[in-house]
Amino acid sequence: MRGIIIGLVLLALSGCAAPTTQRPNLDNSLIASEREKQLDLAFEMQMDSARRLYSVAGPILRGAVDMCGEKVRVSNGPGVQMWPDGGRKNIVGSGFIVRLVKEGSEAQKAGFLVGDRLVAMNGVKITFGPQTKEILETVLNDRSHWPTNYTVLRDGKEIDISLMPCSVCNYLPDIIQQDTINAFADGKKIFVTSGMMRFINDDRELALVLSHELAHNIMGHINKKKGNSALGTMVDIWAAVNGVNTGGQFGKVGANAYSQDFEMEADYVGLYIMAKAGYDVSGVANFWRRMAASNPNSIKQQGYFASHPSSPERFVAIEKAAEEIKEKIAAGKSLDPEMKK
Repeated sequence: MRGIIIGLVLLALSGCAAPTTQRPNLDNSLIASEREKQLDLAFEMQMDSARRLYSVAGPILRGAVDMCGEKVRVSNGPGVQMWPDGGRKNIVGSGFIVRLVKEGSEAQKAGFLVGDRLVAMNGVKITFGPQTKEILETVLNDRSHWPTNYTVLRDGKEIDISLMPCSVCNYLPDIIQQDTINAFADGKKIFVTSGMMRFINDDRELALVLSHELAHNIMGHINKKKGNSALGTMVDIWAAVNGVNTGGQFGKVGANAYSQDFEMEADYVGLYIMAKAGYDVSGVANFWRRMAASNPNSIKQQGYFASHPSSPERFVAIEKAAEEIKEKIAAGKSLDPEMKK
């Protein structure tokens, strides 16, 4: 039977229209070489996006640490990022290389340079491998050896650099290779698509996006939506027991309950997070004008069943929140969101 099916497929294909020009003979070794070049180029472009992401995310995660409760971790130091020095292949046994030193950061003042190759931390040799994460966390969390002493290799010489670790919110960002313009949080991490990274114009816009998603995690919106959905599903189950097929509609309604309010709250709290990180919030609402231009449906988006507020509503609300924050800064007040009484 399988042979008959394959035969029928080949017979069908034989009748398909085909190109009429001569196809050139290609050297497979040249194709393989070009494939490696393109993969390396794609990797470097991804590394550029990662450097940009972490350069902005660092101050955001550090500035909001007082809002993150127990969801806090130790970072190797503000303003420096290291990645495995194995290129896109991340070869086990390779070391780490400094890929980012933020301008004006403590790391820059301490003496870190892009290209420094990490040799050891507090005398513990560091190489890339299965146990690297646990080793790094052990060294960084050993407060008896703070500030941490880094040994790096630069121009063939080992150099010691001392840097104090810091606490940051444990909601690390990541880039998803998707062309859609989107960012989201899952209660554990923050995700930004490569399409969003290309759409964003400057660091302030990226800070606005990251702060918004961090606010979702801090305010527990994901778990609240799951809880609301579960309540609706219980109604669906009760109806089914009584012979009524709701098609899961109550679960969907529950999942959507307060969705727009959660988005508005994330905009509001996120703006405070952005300000805490030292970013100027003046005019950042213009980001939503650009978003509206790229997605005109969001301009008229209204009604209970819409998951997000309309972009004009968000623009006006962010502008108002920015004024509130600027007034607090001028009055020397602490930058804390106003909560319901």
